[in-house]
Amino acid sequence: MSDTAMTTTSAGTGDVSVTRTEAWNGGFVHEFDFTAATTADDWTIVISLDAEITNIWGVTIDARVGDLYTLSGSSWQDSLDAGQTAAFGFQGAGEPEFEIVSINGAEPGTSAEPEAPATEDDTTQDTSGDDGTTDETSDPVVEEPAVTGTPETEEADTAPRPTLDYRVSATWNGGYNAALTVKNETREAMDTWSLIVSADDLDVRNAWGMTVTDLGDGTFELTGAGYGASLHPGQSVDIGFTGAGMPPEDLDVVSDDAPSDGDDGTTEPPTDDGTTDPAPGAFGGAEYAEALDLSMDFYYAQYSGELPDDHPVAWRGDSALQDGADVGRDLTGGFYDAGDHVKFGLPQAYTATTLAWGAIDFRDGYDAAGSYDDLVAHVDWVSDYLLRCYDDNGTADLSDDVFYGQVGNGQLDHAYWGAPEDMTMERPAYAITADTPGTEVTAQTAAALAASSMVLGEAGQGARADQLLANAEKLFAFSEAYQGTYTDAIPDAGSFYASHSGYDGELAWAATWLYEATGEAVYLQKAESYYSADNIYWAMSWDDQSMGTALQLAKATGDQRYFDDLDAHFDHWEYSVARTPGTDTNEGLAWLDQWGSNRYAANTAFLAMDYAELLDERGESDKAQALREFASDQIDYMLGDNPDAFSYLVGFGDDFPLQPHHRAASGTDHVGESGPNEHVLDGALVGGPDRNGDYTDLRSDYVANEVAIDYNAGFSGALAGLIEQDQFLLS
Repeated sequence: MSDTAMTTTSAGTGDVSVTRTEAWNGGFVHEFDFTAATTADDWTIVISLDAEITNIWGVTIDARVGDLYTLSGSSWQDSLDAGQTAAFGFQGAGEPEFEIVSINGAEPGTSAEPEAPATEDDTTQDTSGDDGTTDETSDPVVEEPAVTGTPETEEADTAPRPTLDYRVSATWNGGYNAALTVKNETREAMDTWSLIVSADDLDVRNAWGMTVTDLGDGTFELTGAGYGASLHPGQSVDIGFTGAGMPPEDLDVVSDDAPSDGDDGTTEPPTDDGTTDPAPGAFGGAEYAEALDLSMDFYYAQYSGELPDDHPVAWRGDSALQDGADVGRDLTGGFYDAGDHVKFGLPQAYTATTLAWGAIDFRDGYDAAGSYDDLVAHVDWVSDYLLRCYDDNGTADLSDDVFYGQVGNGQLDHAYWGAPEDMTMERPAYAITADTPGTEVTAQTAAALAASSMVLGEAGQGARADQLLANAEKLFAFSEAYQGTYTDAIPDAGSFYASHSGYDGELAWAATWLYEATGEAVYLQKAESYYSADNIYWAMSWDDQSMGTALQLAKATGDQRYFDDLDAHFDHWEYSVARTPGTDTNEGLAWLDQWGSNRYAANTAFLAMDYAELLDERGESDKAQALREFASDQIDYMLGDNPDAFSYLVGFGDDFPLQPHHRAASGTDHVGESGPNEHVLDGALVGGPDRNGDYTDLRSDYVANEVAIDYNAGFSGALAGLIEQDQFLLS
């Protein structure tokens, strides 16, 4: 790690000083002071930085165009008198070099009065080129922040009091890892802070983000260091340590000799009293119902195997009828994963679970849209395939069980561009056994079978529901008895769906659904024991369902810790996740990651709608309303309430993708062939825009224009929840 000396950049509007810079391999931290030369209301600073900002404090990102970031002061310091100073900073990934382009509208080295921020009318962007590139012919967009209220300005009369989230994230024989999140909830900087930890026989062997001082008798002082050394207002840092002996029961943060006690130095996002109607948006129940009906159509296009006589997608036919022949088992059926023809077990089972979850919690929404029968058909279709994948060899002995976690080789499959009906490549089946376990996929499948049993039971298929549940329980027992990461058993899957979060999350997730389906307390106990909140600041996906598990456990137990985890998760999404440019009625897409940006936002919207119902039951209507508004904002953006008035859902609206990355729909034998797909892939949700809101409808762009069964799963549930809410308001 390296430090650089302080530098100052000046303009007639003020000075920006770099007070601290640290850089390490692949990352950096910059801290600044902005001292206003004149009164600065809603001040902005534009920097040129060829890197991704991953954490920020004291300012917000108003806009980004290429490598130009427009930063504006956070609410407590967005207005400065002459001579006042605002501190801010950010952490980034990439190269740390940067340049200050303007200071509140004035270029460095000038003495001019600040100019008004540019608006979108000042910028011309042409994104219609055939080569998919973007031509930028003017200065960066600098949107003037909307005024949402007058911030309180009371002076802090005590030393900073941070908050601390402490949990034991992993244990083994004689040791454990402790994961900590320290957050400065005050309006003052924490230049130094420390923790005192004490427990019988405690030995802190390693720490990250902190230094360790042994005070003797099982007591240690941990002091913020490196990237965790200091915290500006609103900044949080994830740190931790490895310990031996008994984990400490309680920890205390000390900053300037002031312990964390949760007093009124902590600020919360403003809330209103009472329940309010949703903020006006671009769409309502009728549009959501149309979108949900389309989303159900997409799944019909993904069917593999021998299709029903009344299959509604005319351009699809029977395909992959020899799946499983190489292992002597019928493995036909199920869904093709995306625009390819592999049947990857992990996202397949996750999709089945999530679709079933939406049917259970938002049945009325599906009914109102006329889509419930389609949903039941999809759950029935995919659960039938998952049953075929599980061979218990007719014995009660788990050791001879086999689960086929994938059909098709990703490399062979992706070398072919054409319809599944015309495939000739080998499609091997990959087995998971007691000797080569794959806990992520077997546990996720147990969850899928349990959730599907509830849906089909409600639909009047009692015998089928019983069969699914019995297999779910046995497959869960197998998953517990023989544990191991599934990509060791199926290396080919590692290039496409590698497990990053481990398999305890799937075990917890499966146990929650088995508890839902059976009511047996043993499954609830298992779910709580496997549950971990290590991924609060990510999103629900095929790889991680921890926040879905938290919601199920919050419903089942009422334990405050699950509500705390969910609140932290949604606070992060509402207030910290970057937004693409929005509209007068939309704050923009909450943009987490490039690959499947719509997917992550849609999944979070689904979770938000479900959590909002639970919050209503607890009397927290303001918080519930905020989540519903967040969810509708995300779904509306995808349906066309965005600066381009472009729908990311194929078939919805007047302007939608014509070239989704999908072999069957393309009607071509070459991905690069120009022109729209031959077949309209109704209801497919494409991956989505980049962080700047830019998107190109190009078939060969398998990141932005990919479609996948997991993309539509949470999206469908969110739509059903919004339809239910619309029906409730109308009634």
